Amino acid sequence: MKDIRILLIDDSLEDEIILTKKLETSGYNPEIIRLTNLDTIKSTLIKKSLDIIITDHKLQDFTALDLIKTLEANKIDIPVLIVSRMIMEDFAVEAMKAGAKDYIMKDNLTRLIPVIERELRETDSRNARKMAEEAVYYMAFHDPLTGLANRYEFESKLIKILDEVKLNPEADYCLLYIDLDQFKVVNDTCGHPAGDDLLRQVSVILSQSLKKDGFAARIGGDEFTIILENHTIEKASEFAETLLRNLAEFRFNWMDKIFVIGGSIGIIRISSKIETINEILSMADMACYAAKEAGRNRAHIYIEDDRQMTFRMQEMQWLSRLNESLEQDLFTLYKQPIVSVPYNKDTSVLFYEFLLRLKTDNGSLIMPDVFMRAAERYNLMPSLDRWVVENAFRYIAKNFGTREERKQETRFFINLSGASMSDNNFFNFTFKKMQEYGIEPGLICFEITETVAISDFKKAIDFIKEVRSRGSYFALDDFGSGMSSFSYLKNFTVDYVKIDGSFVRDMKDDPLDYAIVESINKISHIVGLKTIAEFVEDMTTMDILEKLGIDYAQGFGIARPHST
Repeated sequence: MKDIRILLIDDSLEDEIILTKKLETSGYNPEIIRLTNLDTIKSTLIKKSLDIIITDHKLQDFTALDLIKTLEANKIDIPVLIVSRMIMEDFAVEAMKAGAKDYIMKDNLTRLIPVIERELRETDSRNARKMAEEAVYYMAFHDPLTGLANRYEFESKLIKILDEVKLNPEADYCLLYIDLDQFKVVNDTCGHPAGDDLLRQVSVILSQSLKKDGFAARIGGDEFTIILENHTIEKASEFAETLLRNLAEFRFNWMDKIFVIGGSIGIIRISSKIETINEILSMADMACYAAKEAGRNRAHIYIEDDRQMTFRMQEMQWLSRLNESLEQDLFTLYKQPIVSVPYNKDTSVLFYEFLLRLKTDNGSLIMPDVFMRAAERYNLMPSLDRWVVENAFRYIAKNFGTREERKQETRFFINLSGASMSDNNFFNFTFKKMQEYGIEPGLICFEITETVAISDFKKAIDFIKEVRSRGSYFALDDFGSGMSSFSYLKNFTVDYVKIDGSFVRDMKDDPLDYAIVESINKISHIVGLKTIAEFVEDMTTMDILEKLGIDYAQGFGIARPHST
Protein backbone atom coordinates (compact mmCIF):
# COMPACT_ATOMS: atom_id res chain seq x y z
CA MET A 1 0.00 0.00 0.00
CA LYS A 2 1.30 3.44 -0.94
CA ASP A 3 0.71 6.29 1.50
CA ILE A 4 -1.04 9.38 0.15
CA ARG A 5 -2.04 12.57 2.00
CA ILE A 6 -5.04 14.42 0.55
CA LEU A 7 -6.77 17.65 1.51
CA LEU A 8 -10.42 17.24 0.51
CA ILE A 9 -12.38 20.51 0.36
CA ASP A 10 -15.95 19.29 0.26
CA ASP A 11 -19.02 19.48 2.53
CA SER A 12 -20.07 15.88 1.81
CA LEU A 13 -18.97 13.02 4.10
CA GLU A 14 -20.28 10.60 1.49
CA ASP A 15 -17.82 11.98 -1.09
CA GLU A 16 -14.97 11.38 1.39
CA ILE A 17 -16.06 7.75 1.86
CA ILE A 18 -16.28 7.19 -1.92
CA LEU A 19 -12.80 8.73 -2.45
CA THR A 20 -11.31 6.62 0.35
CA LYS A 21 -12.69 3.36 -1.12
CA LYS A 22 -11.46 4.19 -4.64
CA LEU A 23 -7.96 4.93 -3.36
CA GLU A 24 -7.81 1.77 -1.20
CA THR A 25 -9.02 -0.34 -4.14
CA SER A 26 -6.18 1.17 -6.25
CA GLY A 27 -3.51 0.20 -3.70
CA TYR A 28 -3.25 3.41 -1.66
CA ASN A 29 -3.31 3.97 2.08
CA PRO A 30 -5.05 7.37 2.17
CA GLU A 31 -4.89 10.02 4.87
CA ILE A 32 -7.74 12.41 4.04
CA ILE A 33 -8.35 15.72 5.76
CA ARG A 34 -11.77 17.11 4.84
CA LEU A 35 -12.29 20.85 5.44
CA THR A 36 -14.73 23.55 4.36
CA ASN A 37 -13.49 26.71 6.14
CA LEU A 38 -10.98 28.81 4.22
CA ASP A 39 -9.09 30.00 7.32
CA THR A 40 -8.71 26.43 8.57
CA ILE A 41 -7.61 25.40 5.07
CA LYS A 42 -4.89 28.11 5.05
CA SER A 43 -3.60 26.92 8.42
CA THR A 44 -3.56 23.29 7.27
CA LEU A 45 -1.73 24.14 4.05
CA ILE A 46 1.07 25.77 6.06
CA LYS A 47 1.34 23.07 8.75
CA LYS A 48 0.67 19.83 6.86
CA SER A 49 2.67 18.04 4.19
CA LEU A 50 0.18 17.16 1.44
CA ASP A 51 0.38 15.27 -1.84
CA ILE A 52 -2.73 16.58 -3.54
CA ILE A 53 -5.78 18.84 -3.05
CA ILE A 54 -9.24 17.80 -4.27
CA THR A 55 -11.86 20.55 -4.10
CA ASP A 56 -15.42 21.17 -5.09
CA HIS A 57 -15.71 24.03 -7.56
CA LYS A 58 -17.72 26.13 -5.10
CA LEU A 59 -18.40 26.09 -1.39
CA GLN A 60 -20.53 28.44 0.69
CA ASP A 61 -17.90 31.16 1.28
CA PHE A 62 -15.33 30.63 -1.48
CA THR A 63 -14.60 29.01 -4.83
CA ALA A 64 -11.80 26.87 -6.25
CA LEU A 65 -10.34 30.07 -7.76
CA ASP A 66 -10.03 31.60 -4.28
CA LEU A 67 -8.20 28.47 -3.13
CA ILE A 68 -5.78 28.59 -6.07
CA LYS A 69 -5.04 32.27 -5.37
CA THR A 70 -4.36 31.41 -1.71
CA LEU A 71 -1.88 28.71 -2.75
CA GLU A 72 -0.17 31.12 -5.14
CA ALA A 73 0.03 33.91 -2.52
CA ASN A 74 1.70 31.54 -0.05
CA LYS A 75 3.94 29.97 -2.71
CA ILE A 76 2.57 26.49 -2.02
CA ASP A 77 3.12 24.01 -4.85
CA ILE A 78 0.48 21.26 -4.47
CA PRO A 79 -1.61 19.96 -7.41
CA VAL A 80 -5.29 21.00 -7.30
CA LEU A 81 -8.03 18.83 -8.83
CA ILE A 82 -11.58 20.14 -9.12
CA VAL A 83 -14.21 17.43 -8.56
CA SER A 84 -17.80 18.68 -8.73
CA ARG A 85 -21.33 17.57 -9.54
CA MET A 86 -21.70 20.43 -11.98
CA ILE A 87 -19.32 23.02 -13.31
CA MET A 88 -19.74 25.74 -15.89
CA GLU A 89 -17.38 25.44 -18.84
CA ASP A 90 -16.23 29.07 -18.52
CA PHE A 91 -15.37 28.54 -14.86
CA ALA A 92 -13.50 25.31 -15.67
CA VAL A 93 -11.39 27.06 -18.32
CA GLU A 94 -10.66 29.96 -15.96
CA ALA A 95 -9.66 27.54 -13.17
CA MET A 96 -7.31 25.62 -15.48
CA LYS A 97 -5.70 28.90 -16.57
CA ALA A 98 -5.31 29.90 -12.92
CA GLY A 99 -3.47 26.68 -12.08
CA ALA A 100 -5.90 23.79 -11.52
CA LYS A 101 -4.50 20.56 -12.92
CA ASP A 102 -7.80 18.97 -14.01
CA TYR A 103 -11.57 18.89 -13.38
CA ILE A 104 -13.70 15.75 -13.01
CA MET A 105 -17.44 15.30 -12.71
CA LYS A 106 -18.62 13.46 -9.56
CA ASP A 107 -21.05 11.30 -11.52
CA ASN A 108 -18.15 9.84 -13.55
CA LEU A 109 -15.05 9.22 -11.40
CA THR A 110 -13.34 6.72 -13.73
CA ARG A 111 -10.63 9.30 -14.51
CA LEU A 112 -9.99 10.25 -10.88
CA ILE A 113 -7.35 7.68 -9.90
CA PRO A 114 -5.41 7.92 -13.23
CA VAL A 115 -5.36 11.74 -12.87
CA ILE A 116 -4.16 11.49 -9.25
CA GLU A 117 -1.40 9.08 -10.31
CA ARG A 118 -0.42 11.38 -13.18
CA GLU A 119 -0.14 14.37 -10.85
CA LEU A 120 1.89 12.38 -8.31
CA ARG A 121 4.33 11.38 -11.06
CA GLU A 122 4.58 14.96 -12.28
CA THR A 123 5.10 16.19 -8.71
CA ASP A 124 7.94 13.67 -8.24
CA SER A 125 9.46 14.77 -11.52
CA ARG A 126 9.06 18.44 -10.60
CA ASN A 127 10.62 17.88 -7.16
CA ALA A 128 13.54 15.95 -8.65
CA ARG A 129 14.12 18.74 -11.16
CA LYS A 130 13.89 21.34 -8.39
CA MET A 131 16.38 19.41 -6.23
CA ALA A 132 18.77 19.14 -9.17
CA GLU A 133 18.49 22.86 -9.85
CA GLU A 134 19.06 23.63 -6.18
CA ALA A 135 22.09 21.32 -6.14
CA VAL A 136 23.55 22.99 -9.22
CA TYR A 137 22.87 26.42 -7.73
CA TYR A 138 24.48 25.37 -4.44
CA MET A 139 27.55 23.99 -6.21
CA ALA A 140 27.87 27.18 -8.25
CA PHE A 141 28.03 29.38 -5.15
CA HIS A 142 29.49 27.14 -2.45
CA ASP A 143 32.79 25.43 -1.77
CA PRO A 144 32.12 21.67 -2.03
CA LEU A 145 34.61 20.78 0.72
CA THR A 146 33.59 23.17 3.50
CA GLY A 147 30.08 24.25 2.52
CA LEU A 148 31.10 27.91 2.87
CA ALA A 149 30.55 30.39 0.06
CA ASN A 150 33.08 29.98 -2.76
CA ARG A 151 35.20 32.66 -4.39
CA TYR A 152 32.56 33.42 -7.04
CA GLU A 153 29.85 34.08 -4.43
CA PHE A 154 32.31 36.02 -2.27
CA GLU A 155 33.30 38.30 -5.14
CA SER A 156 29.65 38.81 -6.14
CA LYS A 157 28.85 39.96 -2.61
CA LEU A 158 31.92 42.19 -2.57
CA ILE A 159 30.82 43.92 -5.80
CA LYS A 160 27.43 44.71 -4.24
CA ILE A 161 29.12 46.09 -1.12
CA LEU A 162 31.41 48.30 -3.21
CA ASP A 163 28.35 49.73 -4.98
CA GLU A 164 26.66 50.31 -1.63
CA VAL A 165 29.60 52.12 0.02
CA LYS A 166 29.89 54.41 -3.00
CA LEU A 167 26.28 55.49 -2.38
CA ASN A 168 26.72 55.52 1.39
CA PRO A 169 30.37 56.17 2.38
CA GLU A 170 29.44 55.92 6.07
CA ALA A 171 28.48 52.24 5.73
CA ASP A 172 30.67 50.04 7.95
CA TYR A 173 31.95 46.98 6.16
CA CYS A 174 35.23 45.24 7.00
CA LEU A 175 37.00 42.32 5.35
CA LEU A 176 39.11 39.73 7.15
CA TYR A 177 41.59 37.74 5.07
CA ILE A 178 42.57 34.57 6.96
CA ASP A 179 45.51 32.29 6.16
CA LEU A 180 46.03 29.16 8.30
CA ASP A 181 49.54 28.98 9.71
CA GLN A 182 49.94 25.19 10.12
CA PHE A 183 47.95 23.81 7.19
CA LYS A 184 51.00 22.84 5.11
CA VAL A 185 52.48 20.93 8.07
CA VAL A 186 49.29 18.85 8.42
CA ASN A 187 48.99 18.33 4.65
CA ASP A 188 52.63 17.27 4.21
CA THR A 189 52.75 15.15 7.37
CA CYS A 190 49.41 13.33 7.17
CA GLY A 191 48.34 13.71 3.53
CA HIS A 192 45.51 15.44 1.68
CA PRO A 193 42.62 13.63 3.44
CA ALA A 194 43.87 15.08 6.73
CA GLY A 195 44.24 18.53 5.15
CA ASP A 196 40.67 18.34 3.83
CA ASP A 197 39.33 17.33 7.23
CA LEU A 198 41.22 20.20 8.86
CA LEU A 199 39.67 22.69 6.42
CA ARG A 200 36.19 21.34 7.17
CA GLN A 201 36.70 21.68 10.92
CA VAL A 202 38.16 25.19 10.60
CA SER A 203 35.14 26.23 8.51
CA VAL A 204 32.91 25.17 11.42
CA ILE A 205 34.95 27.37 13.78
CA LEU A 206 34.58 30.33 11.41
CA SER A 207 30.83 29.80 11.05
CA GLN A 208 30.32 29.46 14.81
CA SER A 209 32.38 32.60 15.46
CA LEU A 210 30.20 34.64 13.10
CA LYS A 211 27.04 36.47 14.03
CA LYS A 212 24.10 37.12 11.72
CA ASP A 213 25.86 40.13 10.19
CA GLY A 214 28.85 38.12 8.94
CA PHE A 215 29.60 36.22 5.75
CA ALA A 216 32.36 33.57 5.46
CA ALA A 217 33.94 32.13 2.30
CA ARG A 218 36.77 29.83 1.32
CA ILE A 219 38.51 31.43 -1.63
CA GLY A 220 41.24 28.84 -2.21
CA GLY A 221 43.64 26.45 -0.47
CA ASP A 222 43.83 27.38 3.21
CA GLU A 223 42.64 30.94 2.61
CA PHE A 224 39.33 32.16 4.01
CA THR A 225 37.58 35.51 4.05
CA ILE A 226 34.96 37.01 6.33
CA ILE A 227 32.89 40.08 5.51
CA LEU A 228 31.60 41.88 8.59
CA GLU A 229 28.61 44.19 8.21
CA ASN A 230 27.98 47.04 10.67
CA HIS A 231 31.53 46.70 12.03
CA THR A 232 33.95 49.55 12.49
CA ILE A 233 37.62 48.69 12.04
CA GLU A 234 37.92 48.55 15.85
CA LYS A 235 35.04 46.08 16.15
CA ALA A 236 36.49 44.02 13.29
CA SER A 237 39.83 43.91 15.10
CA GLU A 238 38.11 42.67 18.28
CA PHE A 239 36.33 39.99 16.25
CA ALA A 240 39.65 38.94 14.68
CA GLU A 241 41.25 38.57 18.13
CA THR A 242 38.35 36.39 19.28
CA LEU A 243 38.66 34.27 16.15
CA LEU A 244 42.42 33.87 16.69
CA ARG A 245 41.76 32.66 20.25
CA ASN A 246 39.21 30.16 18.97
CA LEU A 247 41.70 28.84 16.42
CA ALA A 248 44.51 28.70 19.01
CA GLU A 249 42.34 26.68 21.40
CA PHE A 250 41.41 24.20 18.67
CA ARG A 251 43.37 20.92 18.49
CA PHE A 252 43.32 18.97 15.26
CA ASN A 253 43.59 15.23 15.85
CA TRP A 254 44.49 12.87 13.02
CA MET A 255 45.53 9.25 13.52
CA ASP A 256 46.70 9.98 17.10
CA LYS A 257 48.68 13.01 15.95
CA ILE A 258 47.64 16.31 17.49
CA PHE A 259 48.30 19.65 15.82
CA VAL A 260 47.93 23.18 17.13
CA ILE A 261 46.41 25.41 14.45
CA GLY A 262 46.92 29.16 14.22
CA GLY A 263 46.02 31.80 11.71
CA SER A 264 47.24 35.11 10.33
CA ILE A 265 44.56 37.71 9.60
CA GLY A 266 44.65 40.82 7.45
CA ILE A 267 41.92 43.39 8.17
CA ILE A 268 40.71 46.15 5.86
CA ARG A 269 37.80 48.58 5.99
CA ILE A 270 35.92 48.59 2.68
CA SER A 271 35.75 52.27 1.82
CA SER A 272 34.33 54.29 -1.07
CA LYS A 273 37.89 55.09 -2.20
CA ILE A 274 38.41 51.51 -3.34
CA GLU A 275 37.52 50.94 -6.98
CA THR A 276 37.72 47.16 -7.53
CA ILE A 277 37.56 43.88 -5.63
CA ASN A 278 41.14 43.16 -6.75
CA GLU A 279 42.26 46.23 -4.80
CA ILE A 280 40.46 44.97 -1.70
CA LEU A 281 41.97 41.49 -1.97
CA SER A 282 45.43 42.88 -2.66
CA MET A 283 45.31 45.15 0.39
CA ALA A 284 43.86 42.42 2.64
CA ASP A 285 46.49 39.94 1.42
CA MET A 286 49.25 42.44 2.17
CA ALA A 287 47.91 42.95 5.69
CA CYS A 288 47.74 39.17 6.16
CA TYR A 289 51.33 38.84 4.99
CA ALA A 290 52.38 41.57 7.45
CA ALA A 291 50.71 39.52 10.22
CA LYS A 292 52.75 36.48 9.18
CA GLU A 293 55.96 38.49 9.04
CA ALA A 294 55.28 39.84 12.54
CA GLY A 295 55.24 36.33 13.98
CA ARG A 296 52.01 34.64 12.82
CA ASN A 297 48.85 33.92 14.84
CA ARG A 298 47.97 37.60 14.89
CA ALA A 299 45.96 40.21 13.00
CA HIS A 300 47.21 43.26 11.11
CA ILE A 301 45.10 46.23 10.00
CA TYR A 302 45.82 47.63 6.54
CA ILE A 303 47.25 51.16 6.65
CA GLU A 304 48.07 52.93 3.38
CA ASP A 305 51.50 54.29 4.34
CA ASP A 306 52.62 51.14 6.17
CA ARG A 307 56.19 50.25 5.06
CA GLN A 308 55.35 46.57 5.23
CA MET A 309 52.47 47.18 2.85
CA THR A 310 54.69 49.01 0.39
CA PHE A 311 57.16 46.15 0.44
CA ARG A 312 54.35 43.63 -0.04
CA MET A 313 52.97 45.59 -2.99
CA GLN A 314 56.40 45.48 -4.62
CA GLU A 315 56.48 41.72 -4.11
CA MET A 316 53.08 41.34 -5.73
CA GLN A 317 54.24 43.38 -8.71
CA TRP A 318 57.16 40.99 -8.97
CA LEU A 319 54.74 38.06 -9.15
CA SER A 320 53.24 39.39 -12.37
CA ARG A 321 56.65 40.25 -13.77
CA LEU A 322 58.14 36.83 -12.99
CA ASN A 323 55.23 34.99 -14.61
CA GLU A 324 55.57 37.18 -17.68
CA SER A 325 59.35 36.61 -17.76
CA LEU A 326 58.86 32.84 -17.64
CA GLU A 327 56.32 32.99 -20.47
CA GLN A 328 58.54 35.21 -22.63
CA ASP A 329 61.78 33.41 -21.73
CA LEU A 330 63.44 36.56 -20.38
CA PHE A 331 65.73 34.73 -17.98
CA THR A 332 69.31 33.88 -18.82
CA LEU A 333 72.03 31.69 -17.35
CA TYR A 334 75.50 32.78 -16.34
CA LYS A 335 78.22 30.41 -15.21
CA GLN A 336 81.09 30.94 -12.79
CA PRO A 337 84.19 28.72 -12.70
CA ILE A 338 85.07 26.64 -9.67
CA VAL A 339 88.80 25.84 -9.70
CA SER A 340 90.94 23.33 -7.84
CA VAL A 341 93.32 24.47 -5.10
CA PRO A 342 96.21 25.03 -5.75
CA TYR A 343 95.07 26.66 -8.97
CA ASN A 344 96.80 25.90 -12.26
CA LYS A 345 95.14 27.05 -15.45
CA ASP A 346 96.29 24.04 -17.44
CA THR A 347 95.59 21.24 -14.96
CA SER A 348 92.59 22.61 -13.08
CA VAL A 349 89.30 20.77 -13.17
CA LEU A 350 86.56 22.37 -15.22
CA PHE A 351 83.75 23.02 -12.73
CA TYR A 352 81.05 25.66 -13.19
CA GLU A 353 78.10 26.89 -11.17
CA PHE A 354 75.06 28.05 -13.13
CA LEU A 355 73.64 31.39 -11.93
CA LEU A 356 70.24 32.81 -12.84
CA ARG A 357 69.75 36.36 -14.12
CA LEU A 358 66.73 38.29 -15.41
CA LYS A 359 67.08 40.44 -18.53
CA THR A 360 65.46 43.88 -18.65
CA ASP A 361 64.18 45.78 -21.68
CA ASN A 362 67.32 47.93 -21.84
CA GLY A 363 69.65 44.91 -21.76
CA SER A 364 70.76 45.19 -18.13
CA LEU A 365 70.56 42.26 -15.71
CA ILE A 366 68.65 41.85 -12.46
CA MET A 367 70.31 39.68 -9.82
CA PRO A 368 68.25 36.89 -8.19
CA ASP A 369 68.36 38.38 -4.69
CA VAL A 370 66.06 41.16 -6.02
CA PHE A 371 63.23 38.84 -7.10
CA MET A 372 63.89 35.55 -5.27
CA ARG A 373 61.92 36.47 -2.14
CA ALA A 374 58.80 37.15 -4.22
CA ALA A 375 59.34 33.88 -6.13
CA GLU A 376 59.51 31.97 -2.85
CA ARG A 377 56.51 33.77 -1.41
CA TYR A 378 54.31 32.98 -4.43
CA ASN A 379 55.58 29.42 -4.93
CA LEU A 380 57.30 30.16 -8.24
CA MET A 381 60.60 28.55 -7.27
CA PRO A 382 59.75 25.13 -8.76
CA SER A 383 58.98 26.85 -12.08
CA LEU A 384 62.25 28.80 -11.95
CA ASP A 385 64.20 25.66 -11.02
CA ARG A 386 62.65 23.78 -13.93
CA TRP A 387 63.65 26.62 -16.28
CA VAL A 388 67.23 26.52 -14.96
CA VAL A 389 67.49 22.71 -15.23
CA GLU A 390 66.20 22.56 -18.81
CA ASN A 391 68.31 25.47 -20.06
CA ALA A 392 71.42 24.24 -18.25
CA PHE A 393 71.03 20.78 -19.82
CA ARG A 394 70.46 22.34 -23.24
CA TYR A 395 73.68 24.35 -22.86
CA ILE A 396 75.72 21.34 -21.69
CA ALA A 397 74.42 19.13 -24.52
CA LYS A 398 75.33 21.79 -27.09
CA ASN A 399 78.77 22.78 -25.79
CA PHE A 400 80.31 19.75 -24.08
CA GLY A 401 80.97 16.50 -25.86
CA THR A 402 81.35 12.96 -24.64
CA ARG A 403 83.60 11.96 -21.79
CA GLU A 404 86.32 10.90 -24.24
CA GLU A 405 86.30 14.36 -25.87
CA ARG A 406 86.70 16.19 -22.57
CA LYS A 407 90.33 16.58 -21.50
CA GLN A 408 89.54 17.74 -17.95
CA GLU A 409 87.26 16.55 -15.18
CA THR A 410 84.02 18.49 -15.73
CA ARG A 411 81.06 19.16 -13.48
CA PHE A 412 78.18 21.65 -13.44
CA PHE A 413 76.57 22.87 -10.22
CA ILE A 414 72.84 23.67 -10.24
CA ASN A 415 71.10 25.30 -7.27
CA LEU A 416 67.74 23.93 -6.15
CA SER A 417 65.16 25.48 -3.84
CA GLY A 418 63.46 23.82 -0.89
CA ALA A 419 60.15 24.05 -2.75
CA SER A 420 61.50 21.87 -5.56
CA MET A 421 62.69 19.25 -3.11
CA SER A 422 59.15 19.11 -1.73
CA ASP A 423 57.71 18.83 -5.25
CA ASN A 424 57.11 15.11 -5.84
CA ASN A 425 57.30 15.57 -9.62
CA PHE A 426 60.52 17.58 -9.74
CA PHE A 427 62.91 14.62 -9.40
CA ASN A 428 61.28 12.73 -12.28
CA PHE A 429 61.19 15.91 -14.39
CA THR A 430 64.93 16.45 -13.88
CA PHE A 431 66.07 12.97 -14.84
CA LYS A 432 63.63 12.79 -17.74
CA LYS A 433 65.24 15.98 -19.10
CA MET A 434 68.66 14.48 -18.44
CA GLN A 435 67.76 11.55 -20.70
CA GLU A 436 66.13 13.83 -23.26
CA TYR A 437 69.32 15.91 -23.67
CA GLY A 438 71.68 12.95 -23.33
CA ILE A 439 73.38 14.35 -20.21
CA GLU A 440 75.69 12.03 -18.30
CA PRO A 441 74.48 12.06 -14.65
CA GLY A 442 78.08 12.45 -13.44
CA LEU A 443 78.31 15.87 -15.11
CA ILE A 444 75.75 17.33 -12.72
CA CYS A 445 76.06 18.34 -9.10
CA PHE A 446 72.89 19.65 -7.48
CA GLU A 447 73.17 21.92 -4.48
CA ILE A 448 70.87 23.18 -1.75
CA THR A 449 71.63 25.55 1.09
CA GLU A 450 72.39 24.15 4.51
CA THR A 451 69.39 25.95 6.02
CA VAL A 452 66.98 24.43 3.47
CA ALA A 453 68.39 20.94 4.12
CA ILE A 454 67.99 21.28 7.88
CA SER A 455 64.49 22.81 7.70
CA ASP A 456 63.11 19.67 6.02
CA PHE A 457 65.58 17.07 7.16
CA LYS A 458 63.83 13.89 5.99
CA LYS A 459 62.93 15.19 2.52
CA ALA A 460 66.48 16.47 2.05
CA ILE A 461 67.95 13.06 2.93
CA ASP A 462 65.53 11.22 0.61
CA PHE A 463 66.11 13.64 -2.27
CA ILE A 464 69.91 13.52 -1.94
CA LYS A 465 69.82 9.71 -1.80
CA GLU A 466 67.75 9.53 -4.99
CA VAL A 467 69.99 11.99 -6.86
CA ARG A 468 73.20 10.16 -5.95
CA SER A 469 71.67 6.77 -6.78
CA ARG A 470 71.30 8.01 -10.38
CA GLY A 471 74.98 8.88 -10.58
CA SER A 472 74.83 12.64 -10.02
CA TYR A 473 76.55 14.55 -7.22
CA PHE A 474 75.28 16.70 -4.40
CA ALA A 475 76.60 19.71 -2.50
CA LEU A 476 75.56 21.57 0.65
CA ASP A 477 75.73 25.30 -0.11
CA ASP A 478 76.35 28.19 2.35
CA PHE A 479 77.63 25.73 4.92
CA GLY A 480 78.43 27.32 8.26
CA SER A 481 75.45 29.67 8.30
CA GLY A 482 73.95 27.35 10.92
CA MET A 483 77.00 26.59 12.98
CA SER A 484 75.19 24.16 15.28
CA SER A 485 74.69 21.82 12.34
CA PHE A 486 78.08 20.06 12.13
CA SER A 487 76.43 16.84 13.33
CA TYR A 488 74.22 16.85 10.21
CA LEU A 489 77.25 16.04 8.07
CA LYS A 490 77.04 12.49 9.42
CA ASN A 491 73.47 12.20 8.10
CA PHE A 492 73.70 14.00 4.75
CA THR A 493 75.48 11.73 2.28
CA VAL A 494 76.74 14.51 0.00
CA ASP A 495 79.90 14.98 -2.06
CA TYR A 496 80.79 18.63 -1.55
CA VAL A 497 80.50 21.24 1.18
CA LYS A 498 80.49 24.84 -0.06
CA ILE A 499 81.77 27.01 2.80
CA ASP A 500 79.65 30.12 3.38
CA GLY A 501 81.36 33.05 1.64
CA SER A 502 80.77 35.42 4.55
CA PHE A 503 83.52 33.56 6.44
CA VAL A 504 85.86 33.16 3.46
CA ARG A 505 85.73 36.80 2.36
CA ASP A 506 87.27 38.23 5.56
CA MET A 507 89.30 35.27 6.79
CA LYS A 508 92.63 36.93 5.97
CA ASP A 509 91.81 39.73 8.46
CA ASP A 510 89.52 37.99 10.95
CA PRO A 511 90.99 35.15 13.08
CA LEU A 512 87.52 33.88 13.98
CA ASP A 513 86.48 33.54 10.32
CA TYR A 514 89.79 31.80 9.64
CA ALA A 515 89.13 29.33 12.47
CA ILE A 516 85.58 28.64 11.22
CA VAL A 517 86.77 27.91 7.67
CA GLU A 518 89.55 25.71 9.05
CA SER A 519 87.07 23.77 11.23
CA ILE A 520 84.57 23.21 8.42
CA ASN A 521 87.34 21.97 6.14
CA LYS A 522 88.75 19.55 8.73
CA ILE A 523 85.38 18.11 9.72
CA SER A 524 84.31 17.77 6.08
CA HIS A 525 87.49 15.87 5.22
CA ILE A 526 87.03 13.59 8.22
CA VAL A 527 83.65 12.46 6.85
CA GLY A 528 85.05 12.17 3.30
CA LEU A 529 83.66 15.33 1.69
CA LYS A 530 85.38 17.76 -0.65
CA THR A 531 85.28 21.47 0.27
CA ILE A 532 84.61 24.51 -1.92
CA ALA A 533 85.34 28.01 -0.62
CA GLU A 534 82.99 30.72 -1.93
CA PHE A 535 83.59 34.49 -2.25
CA VAL A 536 87.32 34.19 -2.94
CA GLU A 537 88.11 37.78 -3.91
CA ASP A 538 91.91 37.91 -4.09
CA MET A 539 95.00 35.73 -4.40
CA THR A 540 95.96 36.29 -0.76
CA THR A 541 92.82 34.43 0.26
CA MET A 542 93.65 31.78 -2.34
CA ASP A 543 97.04 31.23 -0.71
CA ILE A 544 95.41 30.81 2.71
CA LEU A 545 92.95 28.29 1.28
CA GLU A 546 95.86 26.28 -0.18
CA LYS A 547 97.57 26.33 3.22
CA LEU A 548 94.39 25.00 4.89
CA GLY A 549 93.95 22.24 2.31
CA ILE A 550 90.68 23.47 0.81
CA ASP A 551 89.87 21.45 -2.31
CA TYR A 552 88.20 24.03 -4.58
CA ALA A 553 87.61 27.79 -4.76
CA GLN A 554 85.12 30.12 -6.40
CA GLY A 555 84.87 33.89 -6.47
CA PHE A 556 85.56 37.19 -8.23
CA GLY A 557 89.27 36.86 -7.41
CA ILE A 558 89.37 33.87 -9.75
CA ALA A 559 86.76 34.72 -12.37
CA ARG A 560 83.50 36.65 -12.55
CA PRO A 561 80.36 34.94 -13.86
CA HIS A 562 79.96 35.16 -17.62
CA SER A 563 77.11 34.50 -19.99
CA THR A 564 76.46 31.00 -21.32
